[in-house]
Amino acid sequence: MIEDKILTKKRFAEAVEYKVRTFSLSYIEACIETCDEFEYSPEDINKILSQSLQEKIEVEANKNRLIKNSNKSSKLPI
Repeated sequence: MIEDKILTKKRFAEAVEYKVRTFSLSYIEACIETCDEFEYSPEDINKILSQSLQEKIEVEANKNRLIKNSNKSSKLPI
């Protein structure tokens, strides 16, 4: 079906959350795998990334020291 090919924010978020729960992936890994699955470029992820997923990725990135935490409002460049 054509609807299965269209990648919406909701479908992307559901797929990422499923991968995080089922396969114990990080949110970043799950996003990359979901992009591969839907043949979507990771460079364009900001168009389909929900606010909730963005916040979870930021928390994960801060926890793993993937972004500088020079102030309390560090943000990913997404």
